Amino acid sequence: MRYSPELYARSLYESLGDLLDPKLIIKNFWLTVKKNGDESRIDNIVRLFESLVVKNSGGKVIQIETARPISVSMEGKIKKLFGNKDIIQKKVNSKLVAGIRIEIDNEKELDFSLAAKFRKMFSKTV
Repeated sequence: MRYSPELYARSLYESLGDLLDPKLIIKNFWLTVKKNGDESRIDNIVRLFESLVVKNSGGKVIQIETARPISVSMEGKIKKLFGNKDIIQKKVNSKLVAGIRIEIDNEKELDFSLAAKFRKMFSKTV
């Protein structure tokens, strides 16, 4: 039976809250994911688990999307904009053409991409 990545992430988070051996919990968790045939979804599960940990410790999940990989110096500047408890997830999306798109906790979105500017420009002319 396939379970949602959200359910896996939440159950791992809650299991690690117990006073048991974390290595054993993670090992058993992985065996369960594998038994259910959900190994291909592990990246999504880990990302969601990471989000739960960050949010429950008072941080924010910041998703940075750019058309090309960002430089180390640019990454440093971006990190300075957010707190120590925040986590920054980077993604390259060539459909943006140029610019940057920032999403905070899957709620707030700042879109400074060229693709967004084109959409805005052409929606006004039609």
